Amino acid sequence: MSKTMFDIQDDFDSIFFKMDEYEQLGESIPEDVQAEMDAFYSDLVVSFESKVDNYAYVIADAKGKTNQIKEEEKRLNALRKMQERKEKKLKSIILQTMQQIGMTKLDTGLHKLSVGKAGGKRKLEITCDFKDLPEMFRTQRVEVIVEPDKECLFEALSEEDSEPIPGVTLHPRSIIVRIK
Repeated sequence: MSKTMFDIQDDFDSIFFKMDEYEQLGESIPEDVQAEMDAFYSDLVVSFESKVDNYAYVIADAKGKTNQIKEEEKRLNALRKMQERKEKKLKSIILQTMQQIGMTKLDTGLHKLSVGKAGGKRKLEITCDFKDLPEMFRTQRVEVIVEPDKECLFEALSEEDSEPIPGVTLHPRSIIVRIK
């Protein structure tokens, strides 16, 4: 049975642990133990490479499916927008016709239609300069935005002998795996 990635990690750890034991005792590793560890290590590297190939295949497959889903989302979004435009256009045609012939209600047997005003708050449009409005229709709002200067903080913490700034941490770059 092939080993899992976790098994391989545990086996690497056991080799390094055994090496550390000899080092802490101040002893050199006997040749027969070293040869056994080298052979085991070589087998582990082969197992690890094989497992990584399988992982990379699964990752590439997942990435491909993700891209397919994104493309399908774009297609469905365009289709939704097209249907929304179609609905709006057909409603507009019905409304124009009903208004033209003076009809406010229609019962087709399958559908009931009626013409009326839309609910909710009415749209307010201001076409003049707000300064031309009487004082009672104007309001003053002062908005002061105080925020950290990230560039300044970044530069201050990037210097070699920088002093720590309470509440601010500049994290090291994360370590990632690139698969090509």
